[in-house]
Amino acid sequence: MTGYEKLAADIVKGAVIDYRKARMNLKVLRERGVILRLTNRVKYERLRKKYILEIESIELFIQSPYFCVLTSMNPGLLLKTLREERFN
Repeated sequence: MTGYEKLAADIVKGAVIDYRKARMNLKVLRERGVILRLTNRVKYERLRKKYILEIESIELFIQSPYFCVLTSMNPGLLLKTLREERFN
């Protein structure tokens, strides 16, 4: 694997890790954020919007032409797989 290929793989891997982390954070916020939602609605909404924005920006990256330059992976299949993942 050349330096370019390693760098490209690390960029894609980082995006997938960040996507999963944001999805998990959003899930935890929805499940355990009841008290926060009731006591500090502004903070709850700010965190919720932050996680949603991060998820959307990573999805846009995966659908971008730049992603296809970095990897031969099918972006639609990757997004479908990521969206279907379940977190315990």
